[in-house]
Amino acid sequence: ALKRTQEGGFAHVTCALWVDGVEIANIRTMSPICNVLTTQEKQIKSAMKVHAKMLQLGAHTSNGLQLDDEEYEKHRILLQHVGDWRHTCVVCGGADGAFIECTHEQCMTRMHVLCAWFAGYHMSVNVDGEKGCITPSVYCVSHTPQCETGKERNFNYFKQIR
Repeated sequence: ALKRTQEGGFAHVTCALWVDGVEIANIRTMSPICNVLTTQEKQIKSAMKVHAKMLQLGAHTSNGLQLDDEEYEKHRILLQHVGDWRHTCVVCGGADGAFIECTHEQCMTRMHVLCAWFAGYHMSVNVDGEKGCITPSVYCVSHTPQCETGKERNFNYFKQIR
């Protein structure tokens, strides 16, 4: 479902629930959806900063700043997924809209919420009733946990039902 945004546009309710930084002002009416443009701008700026930082790096140094191997590798992986400076969806390849990231600690794989859903990615929501908040999590193909039965997730099944 689409709902009006604070800025006057429209956004998917699903995206508003999953994208970090986007909020729903009135949960009963599910509108307006707030912070859509600022969240997109933050995502693009974040990608641009990483791109600039990686361009400045020699081996593991930048202007005397020493990066440990883990930080360097994290930025290198992010740059691979960012491409020229934009975020792109690993499922559809699109660079428009807002993105979510794989929940796995060191994975920088990005995707649209609905692309992840239709591709069969493992998605779940934890609800904290005391704090009144939800914490969504999504895992890319490489980091999808095994099913409770111990079987591998059948991604071909999801392609068939799309």
